[in-house]
Amino acid sequence: MKQLLIANKGLLEVEALTLLGASSKREDLSKIGKFGSGNKYALAYFLRHGYQVKIFSGKDEIILGLNRKTFREHDFDVITVNGAETSITTEFGHEWTLWQAVRELYSNAVDEGLLHFGFSEIDGMDYDQRLIDYCSDKGNSVTEIQIGVTPEIEDLMFNIRDYIATGNEVLFECEYGKIYRKHNNTACIYYRGIKCFETKKESVYDYDFNHATINEQRLLAYAWTLPQEMWKLLFKCGDARVIRQLLQEIQEVKFLENDIDNDFVSIFTDPDETGWKEALDSNLICPRNLGGYVPEEDRAKTLFLPGKLYNSLIGVIGNTIKTTAFTVSKGGKPYRKIELDPLQSQLLLEVMKFFDECRFKIPYKVIPVDFDDKNVLGSITEDNEILLGLNLFSQGKHQIVNTMIEEFIHIKYNVGDETRGFQNSVIDEFVTYMKTVNAYTL
Repeated sequence: MKQLLIANKGLLEVEALTLLGASSKREDLSKIGKFGSGNKYALAYFLRHGYQVKIFSGKDEIILGLNRKTFREHDFDVITVNGAETSITTEFGHEWTLWQAVRELYSNAVDEGLLHFGFSEIDGMDYDQRLIDYCSDKGNSVTEIQIGVTPEIEDLMFNIRDYIATGNEVLFECEYGKIYRKHNNTACIYYRGIKCFETKKESVYDYDFNHATINEQRLLAYAWTLPQEMWKLLFKCGDARVIRQLLQEIQEVKFLENDIDNDFVSIFTDPDETGWKEALDSNLICPRNLGGYVPEEDRAKTLFLPGKLYNSLIGVIGNTIKTTAFTVSKGGKPYRKIELDPLQSQLLLEVMKFFDECRFKIPYKVIPVDFDDKNVLGSITEDNEILLGLNLFSQGKHQIVNTMIEEFIHIKYNVGDETRGFQNSVIDEFVTYMKTVNAYTL
């Protein structure tokens, strides 16, 4: 009879099938499993759906069975192991699907030392060579799980790389994980070789993370961490061929890699300068939302990228890769310089006089500009200049003073908006100002 055979080194202890939450792998970062529930979920799934399951620990078969029980007028099938009742019913993990059940048995086998995963004609001993070689030493013990093959399992194994990274072509590997060549259109995201994210979106590459927080469903606990883990790998990559394809493909916004611009995503890894610079070649880059500024004659040599990717590349490679179609602030806000009318000029003079009278020195050049985004009131430049938006001058001196102080803090303390660092810097500056004005020492 054709079976799905999962075999690994060592003997399976019966308690591994009966003790919920019992895991010896929780503190071992090299292991996939850690919850102590996976194989119980898997067996409950297979028995609930009528699959034929046999388990051998060495030469000894671990016998699985079912006892019918009634609880509060409801009938349940309780799983038995070697004739002894467990507290596990076949309703355990009732939302699980076939791939999750197979994944659990595979993951446990990998943690123990995988020897075989695939179809085998049990009577014909059509085993993987690894299993044959391992068993040739009489002292070696093996655990085998045999599951009767159905059309559903046939279909799952035909598409197994959608769920388990087995045989995937590795394009790049580092301490953060692996980048794989695509084997289908839908994004395949793995944690240590096991699918950990459900999505219908497409991706340029598939990704396998070495470090991620997963829940008991073995899926990413926080979806917003996906772009962060993905871009850790991509920025670490120094292979210009991999990067070049990425840069071309993400011109289309449909790809998952564009989620780098999600508001919740923070990027803490810098791009590999050598690889990314080689991949960019003579191309210029432009934030996608500002593509309309680029003249037609420059568009063929300009790559239109997510804003956070654009800012990261400028920060590492420098301004030589910027398009010259527009000027942007340090925060990526496009603007053009303007001349103030007499009334606006007088207003700015009065604001500067106010700072002088308060003995609050603004040592940075102030430049009036017209921001593309009219909601932007102020920003700063790479050269530590304060930019004041045209719309700010219709809101009065008080708002101009507020904006100038805010941008002054950004420059002096090198802190971003809405951060704890900005808050602390404002307090420090206020205390320093009070001490200066009152000639008082704390």
